[in-house]
Amino acid sequence: MGGMMQRILALLVLLLLLPLLIVFVVGIQFNSPGSVFFLQSRVGLFGRPFHMWKLRTMVPNAEARLRGILMLDPAAQKEWAQYGRLDRDPRVAGVFGRL
Repeated sequence: MGGMMQRILALLVLLLLLPLLIVFVVGIQFNSPGSVFFLQSRVGLFGRPFHMWKLRTMVPNAEARLRGILMLDPAAQKEWAQYGRLDRDPRVAGVFGRL
């Protein structure tokens, strides 16, 4: 597909998903203080880094909280080491974060 066709398709998908996106934005705003969006750096095509905006699904200081949890809870340390995640992660921001 040509570049222009991909952009048109992406715009159409965005327009179709806009009502759902608005529901999530409002839900996140009411369930958790702080910004609704989260800026994250990723590695893209040919190893080039880029920034992407995501809906925030965790509390604002999630990385610091994770370090605290792992320092105090041996079971959480083991789960994190084995799976790279926590099944009942207390950093998740409300119902919309879980979705």
